[in-house]
Amino acid sequence: MSALLLGLGGTISMTQRADGAAVPTLDAARLAEMVEGVGTTGPGRGGVGTAKDIALVGGSEVTAAHLHDLGAAIADLGAGHDGVVVTCGTDAIEEVAAFLTWAGPLGTSVAVTGSMLPGGRADSDAAANLADAVVAACALPADHDPVVVAHGEVLLGVEAIKASGLYRQAFAAPGRGPIGHVTPEGLRRDRLPTPASGRMGLPPRPVWLPPLLTAGLDDDGHLLRMAGASAPVIVVAANGAGNVPTGVRDAIAELIADDVVVVVASRAPDAAVAPVYGYPGGGVELVATGAVLVNGLSPYRARIVAALAHAHGCRGADLVEAITAAATASPTSPCTSPH
Repeated sequence: MSALLLGLGGTISMTQRADGAAVPTLDAARLAEMVEGVGTTGPGRGGVGTAKDIALVGGSEVTAAHLHDLGAAIADLGAGHDGVVVTCGTDAIEEVAAFLTWAGPLGTSVAVTGSMLPGGRADSDAAANLADAVVAACALPADHDPVVVAHGEVLLGVEAIKASGLYRQAFAAPGRGPIGHVTPEGLRRDRLPTPASGRMGLPPRPVWLPPLLTAGLDDDGHLLRMAGASAPVIVVAANGAGNVPTGVRDAIAELIADDVVVVVASRAPDAAVAPVYGYPGGGVELVATGAVLVNGLSPYRARIVAALAHAHGCRGADLVEAITAAATASPTSPCTSPH
């Protein structure tokens, strides 16, 4: 088994300077050597056939142009390998996995991974995560949605969230759990997810990422108005099931009246929203105003979905339809077992 390794940088590519600060220095070829160092003789183990750098940056430095180049590299080089491993900063993993999911189908399986300790450290989780990602990428079928691999767990990319900024076991899928684990015998599948709905294909150009604002307690909506003044679409991270303070409600109504598409997602970890509450600013009122509640999409994923739809030329009602399609159905079938 042979994987294509595409590097975006991140902690997994970092070494520490004399002052202790971590900086990206290890290119994709060096990361490939880590996989070989773990050993490739066990059942289900594989190696890296080709290693290519897309960027060598910190996770928070990843741009829309990097995502575009990443998708293009997978389209150009992925078919010649058993799977694709993407390495990037853990701060960007949720959005990278979301982009690769809704910009699919990609024609090959993709595993996204990183590390919480600099890859140059002897005690880093980098090598183990890389080797496990190679196993997952090469074992999953080509039409499988992208996954996130970390700490021996294989999480569906559209479910994985970063649950810690410091600890090694930093990723989770609240309410759903892993779809599998990497064991000494190879990949063990725990459940079979259904493909994400509303996939759009790779965009013809780098996406434009819309503004994303969080609605906090007693927010007067001023920043939302400013951000939406020149944007065709804006994403609001709302409370609970999709509720906002009255000031934000007023701002949302004004933006919608000006033909701005307002997408409302939940800042809660399970990303569940529904028009439940009828008080001012509640989800019932937001839907009546014309806001788009996106159940199952975190605010970060909703932003990626909106950006992809916009890049594909969707505007107005077509933009709403494309965003809604991506959030129509849960991407999982939690009761389905491969055993």
